[in-house]
Amino acid sequence: MDKKDIAKRYLISAALLYFIGAAVIGIMLWALNRLSGRFDPGAGELILISLLCPLLPLGSFTGFVAFGTRVKGIKTKTAWLLIVFYPVLLVFITVSGIVLIIPCTVKSVISLIRG
Repeated sequence: MDKKDIAKRYLISAALLYFIGAAVIGIMLWALNRLSGRFDPGAGELILISLLCPLLPLGSFTGFVAFGTRVKGIKTKTAWLLIVFYPVLLVFITVSGIVLIIPCTVKSVISLIRG
């Protein structure tokens, strides 16, 4: 796959992941707010929570895409280390993916424009 194809798939997948996640969380928070009187945030807080929560799975997705496109091959010993240290690796990929959301999006848009 070339850079333009990867960029197009990343942008479509990231947008779907973020907006569908925000919609699902927003609907769940709205329903929870209606069903229970104990959870009583304002409309602005519900929207803010709905927009911030999908950043965590989007960060994981971005991290896996950013690091996965750089890997050419994995040796057996390296695969065993990745399996043993998977929780630490997942935290590292998620945190770095959250940091890389904006740069990867900008880079993908530039790749699409330049072709």
